[in-house]
Amino acid sequence: MRKQVAPREGLTLPSLLTRVALALLAASTPGPLAAQALLPDTVVSPPTGPRIVMLAEPGSPLVALRLAVPLPPVRSGVDAGLMLRDLGLERMRTLATTVGARVAAARTPWGLAYTVEGAATDFDYLAAMLRAAVAEPAVGGPAFRAARDDLLERQARSAETASGKLEAALRGKLDPSGSDNAVGVPGASAVWDLWRSTHRASGMTLVVASPLPPAVVLAATRGFGVVDSTARAPVTSSAPAPRPPAPRVNVLRRGYGAAWQGGATGDPRAAVAAVLVADALRRAAEPEGYEAGVALLEFRDRWALMVTGASYADKASAVRRAVDQALSATRESLRPGSVAAAVARVRQDLLLRSRTPSGLVTTVGWAMEAAGDPTAAATRLEALSHMDAAAVDDFLAAMIARGPVNAQVQP
Repeated sequence: MRKQVAPREGLTLPSLLTRVALALLAASTPGPLAAQALLPDTVVSPPTGPRIVMLAEPGSPLVALRLAVPLPPVRSGVDAGLMLRDLGLERMRTLATTVGARVAAARTPWGLAYTVEGAATDFDYLAAMLRAAVAEPAVGGPAFRAARDDLLERQARSAETASGKLEAALRGKLDPSGSDNAVGVPGASAVWDLWRSTHRASGMTLVVASPLPPAVVLAATRGFGVVDSTARAPVTSSAPAPRPPAPRVNVLRRGYGAAWQGGATGDPRAAVAAVLVADALRRAAEPEGYEAGVALLEFRDRWALMVTGASYADKASAVRRAVDQALSATRESLRPGSVAAAVARVRQDLLLRSRTPSGLVTTVGWAMEAAGDPTAAATRLEALSHMDAAAVDDFLAAMIARGPVNAQVQP
């Protein structure tokens, strides 16, 4: 996953610099010491509410909450979770304008995640925003139709680009039924049925970064999701929206890509390997003058490493060769110093992304979804401090042995 961290509104320059300095200091400290920043202080599992993972932020004027809702694997090729995400995000945006909060919603490999960040004095209101995000979706009105049309438009735009089509093809070969491969949107009844069957508070997980005591957090986080067990779906059309015709991809250059499955999602070697492969690929691409890139793809139970390149016809064979040999070339160039530098970059990126309340709950929550353990983010960070060239070499060798899937886009 790719993330960017931007300065938050309302955060003063001195406090921002302090957070950055602390994150950089942590990145250079031993694994166990740095990992403490990602360890929860309290984990509570109320009988009628979401599991709550609390990360203390003493003295912070800001709080962040991330609510994760697990969803079953996509089977039909049309993902109702995408509609639930967009409907919930729009409700959050409407409420956020009142207090200037920042909101986000994501379709993760395991379900849905809603995040809100704002002033600690508005904690009750921020919790209410999450409650609205996972409330019963209005599937029969104009908001549903607007969200449906917007989703179809975004899918069409992605399919019109060579990079989007190439990544979709590789994802489809790695995980044919995955949500990332969904095309079109489901009918209203399917969206409501998914909400009804999955949005139970007892199955949700709430990660909170705040200066507030646990009692205050518990009092504000009640009534999430399905409340009335006798609720029935509204009478609406159950037919899915028609899928738009597949657009013609207008490209001038040839695109080629390969993806290798990389083992369990909690394995921190994947991120280090991605950095090293990207460095090796850049060394191969720069003299030849073509574009190439590396990305980590995360699925429900495993990583995948995707390598892509694009060029005009005269460089097409060089692109294919570089992409196909990216992992073996990286193995040949492995040195203790280069691996140590890559590990430091991954650790620094992880800690810098966690320097804000919203970044912290996202890092902890994402790792927890993958591993089912509130301490997974800290464990992953600590494991980086013990990684060496032999461990990365073993990881790359295993991916090569499994073999890649390939895809291409022609002009």
